[in-house]
Amino acid sequence: MKPLAVNVLIVPADTAADKTESVAFAGSDVAVTAQAIPGSSLLAPGKDNKVQSKPSEGIVRALGDDVKIKIKEGDRVLYRSWTGLEIRIDGIDHQLTPERDVLAIVDEGEKVEVIQRPIPQPAQQPRR
Repeated sequence: MKPLAVNVLIVPADTAADKTESVAFAGSDVAVTAQAIPGSSLLAPGKDNKVQSKPSEGIVRALGDDVKIKIKEGDRVLYRSWTGLEIRIDGIDHQLTPERDVLAIVDEGEKVEVIQRPIPQPAQQPRR
Protein backbone atom coordinates (compact mmCIF):
# COMPACT_ATOMS: atom_id res chain seq x y z
CA MET A 1 0.00 0.00 0.00
CA LYS A 2 1.33 3.45 -0.93
CA PRO A 3 -0.16 6.48 0.87
CA LEU A 4 -1.11 9.45 -1.31
CA ALA A 5 -0.16 13.14 -0.92
CA VAL A 6 0.94 14.02 2.63
CA ASN A 7 -0.17 10.83 4.36
CA VAL A 8 2.00 8.49 6.42
CA LEU A 9 1.36 4.79 7.04
CA ILE A 10 2.37 3.77 10.58
CA VAL A 11 2.41 0.41 12.35
CA PRO A 12 1.44 1.14 15.99
CA ALA A 13 4.07 0.08 18.56
CA ASP A 14 1.85 -2.57 20.15
CA THR A 15 1.45 -4.17 16.70
CA ALA A 16 5.02 -3.47 15.59
CA ALA A 17 6.56 -5.29 18.54
CA ASP A 18 5.44 -8.64 17.18
CA LYS A 19 4.84 -8.20 13.46
CA THR A 20 7.08 -5.59 11.81
CA GLU A 21 9.07 -8.17 9.88
CA SER A 22 5.99 -9.76 8.33
CA VAL A 23 4.46 -6.59 6.87
CA ALA A 24 4.04 -6.81 3.09
CA PHE A 25 2.38 -4.20 0.90
CA ALA A 26 2.46 -5.48 -2.67
CA GLY A 27 -0.93 -6.90 -3.63
CA SER A 28 -2.32 -6.40 -0.09
CA ASP A 29 -6.00 -6.57 0.68
CA VAL A 30 -6.92 -3.51 2.74
CA ALA A 31 -9.90 -3.55 5.09
CA VAL A 32 -11.02 -0.41 6.89
CA THR A 33 -11.82 -1.28 10.50
CA ALA A 34 -12.64 2.14 12.00
CA GLN A 35 -12.42 5.84 11.33
CA ALA A 36 -11.57 8.64 13.75
CA ILE A 37 -13.17 12.07 13.52
CA PRO A 38 -11.41 13.65 10.51
CA GLY A 39 -9.32 16.73 11.28
CA SER A 40 -10.22 16.68 14.97
CA SER A 41 -7.87 17.21 17.89
CA LEU A 42 -10.61 16.54 20.41
CA LEU A 43 -9.51 15.26 23.82
CA ALA A 44 -12.20 13.46 25.77
CA PRO A 45 -11.97 13.16 29.56
CA GLY A 46 -12.31 9.65 30.90
CA LYS A 47 -12.31 8.22 34.41
CA ASP A 48 -10.79 10.55 36.99
CA ASN A 49 -10.55 13.33 34.36
CA LYS A 50 -7.72 11.56 32.55
CA VAL A 51 -7.32 12.20 28.84
CA GLN A 52 -8.36 9.10 26.90
CA SER A 53 -6.67 10.07 23.64
CA LYS A 54 -2.93 10.63 23.71
CA PRO A 55 -0.10 10.44 21.20
CA SER A 56 1.01 6.95 20.23
CA GLU A 57 4.29 5.45 19.13
CA GLY A 58 4.80 3.47 15.95
CA ILE A 59 7.04 2.56 13.03
CA VAL A 60 6.75 4.40 9.69
CA ARG A 61 6.03 1.86 6.93
CA ALA A 62 5.31 4.09 3.92
CA LEU A 63 5.13 7.78 2.96
CA GLY A 64 3.06 9.72 0.45
CA ASP A 65 4.96 11.49 -2.34
CA ASP A 66 4.22 14.97 -0.93
CA VAL A 67 5.44 14.37 2.65
CA LYS A 68 7.85 17.21 3.44
CA ILE A 69 8.89 16.39 7.01
CA LYS A 70 12.21 14.59 7.48
CA ILE A 71 11.02 11.08 8.25
CA LYS A 72 11.70 7.86 6.42
CA GLU A 73 10.45 4.30 6.37
CA GLY A 74 11.55 2.45 9.49
CA ASP A 75 11.66 5.57 11.73
CA ARG A 76 10.07 5.23 15.17
CA VAL A 77 7.70 8.19 15.66
CA LEU A 78 5.19 9.73 18.04
CA TYR A 79 1.91 10.60 16.32
CA ARG A 80 -1.61 11.75 17.12
CA SER A 81 -3.52 8.49 17.05
CA TRP A 82 -6.99 10.04 17.32
CA THR A 83 -6.85 11.48 13.80
CA GLY A 84 -6.50 9.68 10.51
CA LEU A 85 -7.76 6.24 9.74
CA GLU A 86 -7.19 2.86 11.38
CA ILE A 87 -6.85 0.12 8.76
CA ARG A 88 -5.86 -3.53 8.68
CA ILE A 89 -3.50 -4.75 5.94
CA ASP A 90 -3.00 -8.51 5.68
CA GLY A 91 -4.24 -8.88 9.26
CA ILE A 92 -1.88 -6.23 10.72
CA ASP A 93 -3.24 -2.99 12.19
CA HIS A 94 -1.95 0.28 10.74
CA GLN A 95 -2.67 3.99 11.14
CA LEU A 96 -2.94 6.15 8.00
CA THR A 97 -2.42 9.70 9.23
CA PRO A 98 -1.55 13.11 7.76
CA GLU A 99 2.06 14.21 8.18
CA ARG A 100 0.95 17.16 10.36
CA ASP A 101 0.02 14.61 13.05
CA VAL A 102 3.51 13.08 13.22
CA LEU A 103 4.98 14.86 16.25
CA ALA A 104 8.53 13.52 16.72
CA ILE A 105 11.11 10.95 15.67
CA VAL A 106 12.18 8.74 18.58
CA ASP A 107 15.91 7.96 18.70
CA GLU A 108 16.94 4.31 18.71
CA GLY A 109 17.22 2.93 22.24
CA GLU A 110 15.28 5.86 23.71
CA LYS A 111 12.44 4.92 26.06
CA VAL A 112 9.51 7.30 25.63
CA GLU A 113 6.49 7.35 27.90
CA VAL A 114 3.45 9.48 27.07
CA ILE A 115 2.07 10.93 30.30
CA GLN A 116 -1.62 11.52 30.81
CA ARG A 117 -2.39 14.76 32.58
CA PRO A 118 -5.76 15.66 34.14
CA ILE A 119 -7.92 18.09 32.21
CA PRO A 120 -8.28 21.37 34.16
CA GLN A 121 -11.79 21.89 35.47
CA PRO A 122 -13.49 25.29 35.09
CA ALA A 123 -13.85 27.25 38.32
CA GLN A 124 -17.24 26.92 39.99
CA GLN A 125 -19.27 30.13 39.92
CA PRO A 126 -20.72 31.10 43.33
CA ARG A 127 -24.48 30.73 43.56
CA ARG A 128 -26.48 33.90 44.05
